[in-house]
Amino acid sequence: MLLVVAISFLKPLDIVFWVRAISGFTAGLLSGALGFLGPGPEAYRGILVAAVLYSISYYLVRYVIRVKVPQEQASKLFMTGLGSFIMVFLFTWILYNTLVGPISP
Repeated sequence: MLLVVAISFLKPLDIVFWVRAISGFTAGLLSGALGFLGPGPEAYRGILVAAVLYSISYYLVRYVIRVKVPQEQASKLFMTGLGSFIMVFLFTWILYNTLVGPISP
């Protein structure tokens, strides 16, 4: 109930921004928790996790939350929050890698 009230005060593109920021945080944690740490050969999979979660956030915003934007601003639905998503993802992934990652002998 509180979430619905909080969302009702936000503008449509603000909702998109916050969904992307939370998705970036989730992608960073998930990439670290799945073991994509360090400079190993599987580190690129963490970026793949982020790309998949970004795509999911687009469909979540467009079809589940149903954010309405004018037709001439349709590209804003995809681009809004992209920079924040990337920065929050990288920050969370690096912090997870630093705090929980493997210890070098």
